[in-house]
Amino acid sequence: MYIPKTNLTLDQDEIVAFIKEYSFATLITSSENIPVASHLPFTISQRDGQLKLSQKVILPVLRDVRDWLLNYQGTDAQFEQEVKDYITAVVSRYKGKVTSWDVVNEGVSDSAGSLRNTVFKQRMGDDYMVKCFQFAHDADSDSKLFYKDYNLEINIAKQNKVFELIKDWKLRKVPIHGIGFQMHISYLTPKDQIQTATNKAVASGLLLFYSELDIRANPNKDISTFTLERSTAQQSKYKEVVQIYNAIPMENKFGITVWGLKDDDSWLLKHHNNFNEWPLLFDANFNAKQAHTGFLEGLN
Repeated sequence: MYIPKTNLTLDQDEIVAFIKEYSFATLITSSENIPVASHLPFTISQRDGQLKLSQKVILPVLRDVRDWLLNYQGTDAQFEQEVKDYITAVVSRYKGKVTSWDVVNEGVSDSAGSLRNTVFKQRMGDDYMVKCFQFAHDADSDSKLFYKDYNLEINIAKQNKVFELIKDWKLRKVPIHGIGFQMHISYLTPKDQIQTATNKAVASGLLLFYSELDIRANPNKDISTFTLERSTAQQSKYKEVVQIYNAIPMENKFGITVWGLKDDDSWLLKHHNNFNEWPLLFDANFNAKQAHTGFLEGLN
């Protein structure tokens, strides 16, 4: 379960209780006063103690990192070295504490199944993801390394490109161990598309992680209150998703993270400019919803 860093009133014991219920958490913290490398103009979190609550961390490419790289004035070779230094510093720091990393997030575009034209692609070439996986592996050969993206269950061109890359990487012995489906879906997302994408992930031999699960109950903005009918439909979809995941072979399982705790904290409200949305397991008052029941039903 993703623990947001803002608008959170839970104390440490309550957070631990939630994590114990779901046996998994992803913590993303703000940057504070610890240099990644002496020559790089950004820091990482001092809250190392929180890592005891989490086995998985998203490699923290923070806004100040991104802006600095976008405006980097050095050569392409120097740029690549800076990226290597950053990954090496972060992964090495938490060696033995963090067991897995999302190394690359959203590297494939939404159209035509092509690579997203990021600054990393521009400066490091089409193989930049391969290089980043190798940098992370060299820093900690025991950690599991993931590629993660959104809409992999419904955007077939993107899905095909991602699995094409994975097939190529495996043939080239690139150190990738898992794939993350973000799973920002709605109660209308077809079951067969989720199942087909999941089957392809299993067939790849990688670990599969449903990494940012939330289920929109009002994607078409056709209701202004959370009706019993829509709540029941959302419950059914949560159950369905968890059942699909729970049925895959144990050797492919990595986990499910729900992307938030309570509805009013969800990133989706602002992202879609729709505050009549209820995508998570708990309502604004931390009451467990029918969605919570559906999630637990899927585990049985």
